[in-house]
Amino acid sequence: MQKLIKALEKIRIKPPPVLVYTEGGQFKDRVTFLTKTFLRYPCAYRLIDSILELYPGVTVIVADDNPKEYYQEIDAVKYPTVKQYKMPLEEGFFAGRALAVSQVKTEYFVWMDDDFWLDTDANIPYMANFLDETGFDLVFGSIGKAQIKWESYNKLVLEPAEDGFCFSRVELPNRIPVKGFEDECHVVQIARNFFMGRTLTAGSVRHDPVFGQRGHREYFLDGVGKLRAAWCSPPQTKHDHACVKGKDDFVDEYKAKRAGGGSDKEKKEFNVQIHAYWWYRSYAQCMSEP
Repeated sequence: MQKLIKALEKIRIKPPPVLVYTEGGQFKDRVTFLTKTFLRYPCAYRLIDSILELYPGVTVIVADDNPKEYYQEIDAVKYPTVKQYKMPLEEGFFAGRALAVSQVKTEYFVWMDDDFWLDTDANIPYMANFLDETGFDLVFGSIGKAQIKWESYNKLVLEPAEDGFCFSRVELPNRIPVKGFEDECHVVQIARNFFMGRTLTAGSVRHDPVFGQRGHREYFLDGVGKLRAAWCSPPQTKHDHACVKGKDDFVDEYKAKRAGGGSDKEKKEFNVQIHAYWWYRSYAQCMSEP
């Protein structure tokens, strides 16, 4: 009697490569700058002006979910390469970033918060060259002249728990330099909001729109195992929360919105809600973060 043997064979279908079409090889043809603004037009204009002063002709995408009474249409004559996308009211940070990334037509994009700006220390082409030479997906730059302690906790650890995972953000015991950039760049998994991403890879990781007022680690956590990232010292940006000078009735509103509400009760309810969702969507049982 003939005996049948069943064997499982894994079949992997390799997708074809996707290429990014560009009409030229200049910096402005390869890189798009992105930001999201809410109740801080003075900050946004300072950022836009600083970008275009250093890199004329580059595209800047601004996601804008301002209220009707505050909304300003960016002058297309003065800023012909700035694309402003008006969103529904208060859609939030990650929704804005997702919208901006979805409109990128270039090989790389640079994300900067609207209260950042560039000066002659910026050296953004360094970031593009780094991605060209290494094949990495993300490269972070320095915010100011020095790293803060927060940035030293740049490794994300996921460990199995009884029913889910435990999440930790820790310091790498030993710095891992990047070949060819050993003196200036090292491997990380998370850093602050100044980075250049490869559009086809970094742009494909989801920005969960539930995280509206606050969102950061979620994107990088979702990129674990998908994205290779590094931090490099030469690229620099400046950062100033107090970019609105003098009296501005919207400053207090911005601070309240970011905190989850104006009253202590509203803030507490917001924090409970957003943390509950974070635990659920990350399938997490425990967390350790500085």
